Amino acid sequence: MVKKEKKVKSEIKTDEKLKVKKNEDVKEKRLRRDKKPSAKADGVFLRACEARSKKSGKAAEKFLLRSEKDIVRYIEKSQRGFANEQQAELHRELLKIASLQNPDADWVNLDNAAMIFPATDSADINGMFRLSAILNEKIDPKRLQRALNNTVRRFPTIAAAIKRGMFWFYLEPSTYPVVVEEEKLFPCTRIPMDSRHSCIRVTYYDYRISVDFFHAVTDGNGGMVFLNTLVGAYLRLGGEKITPSGNYLDDRDKPRKEETVDSFQRIADFKTKSNHKDVVSFEIPGERLNNYSLVVVNGSVDSEKLKQVAKAHDATVGQYLTAALIWAIEEDRRFYGYDKKRPVVVSVPSNLRKFYPSPTVRNFIYVMSIHGTGNTDFDEILKKVKTQFGEQNNLDFFVGLVNFNVKSQKNFFLKICPLFLKNMVLKLFYKKKGSRARTSTVSNLGQVKTPKEFLDHVVRYEFILGPQEREMVSFSCCSYNGNTVISASRTIKEKSVVKLFFDRLVADGLDVVVDTNCEV
Repeated sequence: MVKKEKKVKSEIKTDEKLKVKKNEDVKEKRLRRDKKPSAKADGVFLRACEARSKKSGKAAEKFLLRSEKDIVRYIEKSQRGFANEQQAELHRELLKIASLQNPDADWVNLDNAAMIFPATDSADINGMFRLSAILNEKIDPKRLQRALNNTVRRFPTIAAAIKRGMFWFYLEPSTYPVVVEEEKLFPCTRIPMDSRHSCIRVTYYDYRISVDFFHAVTDGNGGMVFLNTLVGAYLRLGGEKITPSGNYLDDRDKPRKEETVDSFQRIADFKTKSNHKDVVSFEIPGERLNNYSLVVVNGSVDSEKLKQVAKAHDATVGQYLTAALIWAIEEDRRFYGYDKKRPVVVSVPSNLRKFYPSPTVRNFIYVMSIHGTGNTDFDEILKKVKTQFGEQNNLDFFVGLVNFNVKSQKNFFLKICPLFLKNMVLKLFYKKKGSRARTSTVSNLGQVKTPKEFLDHVVRYEFILGPQEREMVSFSCCSYNGNTVISASRTIKEKSVVKLFFDRLVADGLDVVVDTNCEV
């Protein structure tokens, strides 16, 4: 009898344990379910994002509010990768604000210069560049997101996504909104090229606002107009009154048609022939950094002193910096005994707006190819650089290059050729000609023109070029408020070319203040 009682009690205890375990399993399942976004939430969020271009601001806002719970559940996955709940909550709030973006734009063809970028896009040939504005106050992410919403609407072709057609790539509003992020990646990290993602990335860090651009949607000039408009919208939301001037557009205005035209089509005369011939250039040797990292060294110099040094050499700032880079590369390969059979060729982009005034914010630049002398005599290098600038930095030279590309674009057989075949041809052409034709790049945006109110808030600007397949080291610069920032970006561990370049400037009497994003 006693044994039977013990057995009954044992069975009761076992049943209780099973119930507890079952309850714990249910709780765990519910917890996992709550943490994981539902398929319903996915669909609601995507429809909300798509509604941006189809509904007015109020209608889209109403739609989002109605689905707020589902959206919150969807974006809970954003908690992963954040250090704490506060950061995750901030991201959720930014995403909610961003979901109200309404680009109100239609599809548009890529401009003539942009077609090469989607065809050759990869991790190490990504066609990216970055523009940054450093303010004298810490950045408010929520205010920046609201400013970005307005700016995206003002620049529908820059904030667009690349989409694949049957015969051509084209631009259309992205499925996902552009969301402000705290900077964590290397500058100019590749943006996924698909219909979901915009061709720009907007980040902040302490006092810095940065925009990474895919070159298919704009050039440095158009990018600077976008950045200044974003900064202006940010300051205006903080209570500042902005007087429109310089490289700035009022974010409250509607986009103008002439800002989105393909200006290459307008300057092509189909008469002027190009005498330009590409050669296989010298490639700077070096060990690639891991994960396509980008080391950036910023050298800050006084703008007036830089002009004086260039003038002392009877040269412009652009000519002087190009010669300094060629000298640094030639000196580097002389010291290490690198092959001298192939010439050093530096690519120098030129803004065609100075020859043919155009309000377009899309690509409107062409590139000069400046050859070295094969020796390290700086005066001789500079003399040859000046001669080549005189031969190439004019409208006739550029129109010849434009004619060739526009004619190719209008070719009937090329028009009817499927996109995948076009991409194969363009990749092959770029591999054989484009990428092998240059050793490095010097891109000078010149003086950044801003509204006068910016002087009280913006400390300086920075311009950075992204990684390329053969260009292990690239240089870019811009000037603002008496200060020129020269940015050297490299994808190799060897830093000798960068050091030699800045040593050259110091040897000519310039005080260079250097900072970097990575001590490698």
